[in-house]
Amino acid sequence: SSPANVGSGLSLSAVVHLPAVVINSEIDSLIERLSRINCTISGYKTKNSEVVGNLFVISKQGTLEKSNKDTVEEMKAICLNIIEEEKKQIYYLKKDKLIDITDNIYRAYGVVKYARLLSFEEALELISIIRLGIDLEILDNLKEFDFYYLINIIGNSYIKSLDKAKIKSIDYIDMKRSNIIRENIFKRD
Repeated sequence: SSPANVGSGLSLSAVVHLPAVVINSEIDSLIERLSRINCTISGYKTKNSEVVGNLFVISKQGTLEKSNKDTVEEMKAICLNIIEEEKKQIYYLKKDKLIDITDNIYRAYGVVKYARLLSFEEALELISIIRLGIDLEILDNLKEFDFYYLINIIGNSYIKSLDKAKIKSIDYIDMKRSNIIRENIFKRD
């Protein structure tokens, strides 16, 4: 019944990690540019409806005048342009805000390394900044981890599925989450 669903009904989405775009206050500009080409961008939300971890969902719906193949190719081009924008913003961070961002990265590093309880929201924020630290070549003594895979294995549901019998409290889940993150990010000393 929605005009947006007219045509093939194809709807494409991609989750993108854009910490440099957010830190450099360029997210509003990106949203505006995407809306001009009939894309929507929304934050990756948690139960509290807050945008966390500098994660965004980019969506593109099929239209009457385009084939599914053309829509997929267009979405691929859009994602490649978003990647280039993030790389450009990383360059500006290195150039203009290196000391501030370095401080934030090492703070996140310290919390993740030594915290024993991490909520899902806090964990997303911290690993987002750590991933940025790797991209900025500030942190180089970490495992090469898959950011998107890590996001999937630190959710409450996934952790509960690992050992149902042992789940006693939210603190237990938060403890398991901090352990999973350390195992996936830090090299053994």
